[in-house]
Amino acid sequence: MRRRGEMESDAKQITLRIPEEIYEALKEEAEKMGVSVNQICIHAIRHWLDQFCRENPQNV
Repeated sequence: MRRRGEMESDAKQITLRIPEEIYEALKEEAEKMGVSVNQICIHAIRHWLDQFCRENPQNV
């Protein structure tokens, strides 16, 4: 996971609306890990996508 302030040059921006309690939990974990909420979200999405692709190779 990248550290706070590091950005991928080919990154795309999206807007994601989430419940406040989820945001607060993400923020707390990000602070503990010394990374941004954005990086926590990217990590979670990558993890889910990797798992999905392994379990559903016909959909990739």
